Amino acid sequence: MPASISADARRVSTLVGLLFGLAGMGSSSAAIALPVLADDLGVSTGVSAWAISLYALMLAVATAVYGRVSDLVGVRKPLIFGVGLMTVGALVGALAPSFGLLLVARIFQGAGAAAVPTLGVAIVSARYTGAIRASALGRVAGTAAAVSCLGPLAGGTIEGLLGWRAVIALPMLGALLVPLLWRSVPTSGSHARLDLLGAVLVAGTAAGVVLLVQSPSTGPAVAALGAALVVLGVPAVVSRVRHRPQGFLPVSVIRNATVVRSALAAGAVPAAWFA
Repeated sequence: MPASISADARRVSTLVGLLFGLAGMGSSSAAIALPVLADDLGVSTGVSAWAISLYALMLAVATAVYGRVSDLVGVRKPLIFGVGLMTVGALVGALAPSFGLLLVARIFQGAGAAAVPTLGVAIVSARYTGAIRASALGRVAGTAAAVSCLGPLAGGTIEGLLGWRAVIALPMLGALLVPLLWRSVPTSGSHARLDLLGAVLVAGTAAGVVLLVQSPSTGPAVAALGAALVVLGVPAVVSRVRHRPQGFLPVSVIRNATVVRSALAAGAVPAAWFA
């Protein structure tokens, strides 16, 4: 393995892992600040949990969309859009004078953060091959897990020193990493048309799963809505995949056991937050 390529892979994968971890802190660190946030904005702690729930919901819904869009137009445009949206959402949330505005900001913050997992992996996968790629992806996963796991500690420390608003603003640091990654981000795409119906069906079904996972803390009405979305969405997605095997959710992805296992493993971590 040439030293220059190895060093480049370490640099890029570490930066991607840090960006990944900061996106994860949008939930892991913010959860610690909920009691103080709720008291300051005049809502109950139970209601304040929606600040986490909506972030996680948008993260689940939008992740697949960014992945497919990057296939069509390349990684740069959706990455800068996503990180920019995450940054603006974090800033507005940190300055929000009311809980309602905070929730709106968290929706946008989560929708932006959803770009990071898919596009981060795409950057590494497109730039390296073989053993270098495997090592780089392992470094991404390890760095992201380490940063995200520090979320509760960082959230508690920052909340104690600077208040809950600084905790909400923490993912803004991700914007500082994008210029360092810029030359490593692939620009080419297939320029094919996006399967909008397929995107809506997949996003709606993902939203249903997230609502079901969150229902123990959000109530039976949310559980019913989540169940309805899943019951209606799964057969609709299956039908769409059969009709458009190369559409938003390619049939080759569904049949790839490695991809399916990775997706289930990735979903298990945020799901555990609501267990």
